[in-house]
Amino acid sequence: MRDPDRPAEDLAALRAQLVAQAARIAHLEAALARERRRTEAAEAARDAPGVPSAPRNPAATGGAAGGASPAGDLSLAALVRGARRERGWSQKALAARVGCTPKTIWRLEHNPRLRPHVRIRNRLAAALDLPLDTVREAVRRQRRAG
Repeated sequence: MRDPDRPAEDLAALRAQLVAQAARIAHLEAALARERRRTEAAEAARDAPGVPSAPRNPAATGGAAGGASPAGDLSLAALVRGARRERGWSQKALAARVGCTPKTIWRLEHNPRLRPHVRIRNRLAAALDLPLDTVREAVRRQRRAG
């Protein structure tokens, strides 16, 4: 039913705004669904039988107590590859824990010029049970070397 007090142009403009808002809502709902699926997949991979979980003891991962860096002078590529192999994880298992693709893990391990997003760095540190400062320093060393 048309409002007699509003010109047809105003109604058309309002309809266009509603369509644009509906498109934004659909986009946000799709992004939320993707994030939920990613989280569920990461949780399923973490809880999957036959996939060992990360040890929580720093000494068990080659780290030292007292805040010493377990990375030594390793680049990010060497740090990620070494920590992953130490835990007996495949690239696919680590990717599930980080919430990225196995190809991203492969690139991190093989491309010294790659600069991962801070979100990926944070997730890597958490998944590998490494201090965030260790990962940041490895990125800095890799940046200087590359």
